[in-house]
Amino acid sequence: MRNFSEVDSLGSRKTKYATMPLPRIRNLRLYSVEPILFLVSFASILSDAPLQDLFLKKVCEGMPDISDDVCASLPQHPEAERLVQPKATILLMCKSLIETLLPAFAAFWVGPWSDRTRKRKPLLIAPLTGFAILYSMLAILSSIPSLPANYLLLASIPVGFTGGLVTVFTAVTCIIGDETEGNGRRRTLRLGLLQASFVLGLLPASLCSAALFQALNYSGVFLISGSFSFMALIIALYVTQDSPTLIAGGEAG
Repeated sequence: MRNFSEVDSLGSRKTKYATMPLPRIRNLRLYSVEPILFLVSFASILSDAPLQDLFLKKVCEGMPDISDDVCASLPQHPEAERLVQPKATILLMCKSLIETLLPAFAAFWVGPWSDRTRKRKPLLIAPLTGFAILYSMLAILSSIPSLPANYLLLASIPVGFTGGLVTVFTAVTCIIGDETEGNGRRRTLRLGLLQASFVLGLLPASLCSAALFQALNYSGVFLISGSFSFMALIIALYVTQDSPTLIAGGEAG
């Protein structure tokens, strides 16, 4: 808000107020994808170790020659762990294929479609929704005592059909490219910040993952990861601009 004065016909001075744009809010919108990538990386690393442990536990519980007491403390029983590890590794590999194979093929037409239509937000909203569903389903499935390990793969299907990390990286890179069009130095800075935000999400998540798992168990950790994914989705919906080229034009003007 800015005030200025003018003198009327009677010689008295009047004060008027002009509403000025809020550059800080506008600039905040120009840095919305970095927090999204931080939240996504934090949620992924936070749930990674508990999810691997959950697969081991469920595979162990499905083996009739291993008791539930052994499965509850599997790291303390190396022989039983050697029996469980191969099948759990196969299931984790299937999980990775579900979450990456279809998005990798889809990237060949998703990127050109986005360049042709100049729409970036759908590329970001879809995979973030998939991640939120993933962690919500894992929180529910992990609370079912006698659930077979194979059913945990169902939670990865939404991520595979919505694009996963492949589409997230495609979207944020396209958004930064549009917002920094014609400004090579700023583009280099933004891409550096993007990589830094992803790496910064890894360290705190890896440090607190074990402590949170001991305090909250599987469901609690997955709910926290789901909350971070939901926060990233909210930022993508209400802060990230769908027409970055218009913002760049507005800044130039």
